[in-house]
Amino acid sequence: MTEGKIRKSNFELLRIIAMLMIVTSHYCVHGNQFSNAFNINFDGIFIHSGILGNLGVDIFFMISGYFLSKSQKPFKLHKALSLIFQVWLYSTSIALFLTLVFKLDIGKANLIKALFPTTFYEYSFFTVYLLIYALSPFLNLVINNISKKEYLILIAVFLLFVSLPETLLGRMYLDSYFIDGITCYFIGGGIEHLTFSSRKWGNFLVIAVSWIALGIVDSFLHNMSSQFDGIHFYSRIAIPTLLIAATLLSWFESANIKQNKCINFFAKHTFGIFLIHDNNYVRDLLWKRLLDNSNYHGLILVLDCLICVVSVFVCCALLDVIRSLVQDELEKLITWVYRKLRLPIIEL
Repeated sequence: MTEGKIRKSNFELLRIIAMLMIVTSHYCVHGNQFSNAFNINFDGIFIHSGILGNLGVDIFFMISGYFLSKSQKPFKLHKALSLIFQVWLYSTSIALFLTLVFKLDIGKANLIKALFPTTFYEYSFFTVYLLIYALSPFLNLVINNISKKEYLILIAVFLLFVSLPETLLGRMYLDSYFIDGITCYFIGGGIEHLTFSSRKWGNFLVIAVSWIALGIVDSFLHNMSSQFDGIHFYSRIAIPTLLIAATLLSWFESANIKQNKCINFFAKHTFGIFLIHDNNYVRDLLWKRLLDNSNYHGLILVLDCLICVVSVFVCCALLDVIRSLVQDELEKLITWVYRKLRLPIIEL
């Protein structure tokens, strides 16, 4: 999902990093090593520290808030329809391919859900994003018409009543993907009002060490009491996750990265990478069967993770190139048919 035709490579690189975080998290969470995630040993700490998906999702929401809040016309119906069409293409084609070629029995009910993925919340991230995208003109009225002091109070309210219970108690009293998305949208939209440490390698190291340390604490708490799910410091709305996501956004916003065709190419296909590899029916086939990591330990596990994550990222990006070409032709055909029928159309 993009917010303009001119792509700055600093934000595009951050998109790539965020998607790599999500793919890495799925390697750790959906793979066969997840049962070891709460062990206080090398494998457990590595798998637990690799649960970066919520951090990646928050970064994407914040990037959207950053760009959409500065747009004169943030919501464009033709763009929303194009995104819905992209999700539908992947959902239906993957379900039909696995059903017809691999004889996977997904059931009639699941097939109907695959045919209407946005309605049935098949990709929860996208459904929430679409709702926030539709509400962006109204959210922008808040961001663009309040003072810095009022903005900081608004963020403090979200942190106090939404993030703090999750961070300290491991539970959300207002548990909602939508609330998390709104929070990240507001943070991204007013990121210039927030002050962060300078962009130095030492600070990157501090963030990495802090993330690992929080994972170890999470594991200790989970092993002491089942009341703690073991990943609440890593949840989408937890204060550490929001703080790190906002810090990275601030750093990349001020980074001077010249336009890079390779970076922009892969960033353009990050949404497609997500739709392919995190499809409900691809997920288990990919991580539990094709890329089974149960027999790898130590540095071999780390190497396997790197190879698998990069391979999935690149392969899905190339597949999305094909999807993009097909969708462009289909959208041209749909537009042509509407014009022939002299129906009111929305240019795609």
